Amino acid sequence: MTRYKIEYINSEDKITRRVAKKSFKVGGYNDLPPKLKPSTENHFVQMMLHNTPYEMEHRQPCHKDAPGQAASAEGKQIGSMEIFWYHDGTYLAISSWGESASYWEGKLCDHDYETTTQKMCYWEGVCKKCGHEHMIDSSD
Repeated sequence: MTRYKIEYINSEDKITRRVAKKSFKVGGYNDLPPKLKPSTENHFVQMMLHNTPYEMEHRQPCHKDAPGQAASAEGKQIGSMEIFWYHDGTYLAISSWGESASYWEGKLCDHDYETTTQKMCYWEGVCKKCGHEHMIDSSD
């Protein structure tokens, strides 16, 4: 698993957010993303309105045992799929088959954070499993 970090740099009284981007592409164009599970339209919309995806990816998953045939998950056929990756390795996806759309979600790791820095309104931690670094600044 690739590690990535969001850094904050103070310059001229402005806090500038810089993402040290490293791709965490998982699987190929014809593969379903890992740990895929059904989601709802409401959850998809709420997450998209309140969180900014880190990366977007298009896939056309194929059935593993029958190349050229569309993949299926949870009893639903999946033709084309748009995946919206978030900085912590979670993702949302929307797929289509004919006239219907299906909503999906998943995550690469069930994070178990160990605190590395804690101050008044600021917290930093590193996941013990994958090394993901996360920070929360609640003073905003």
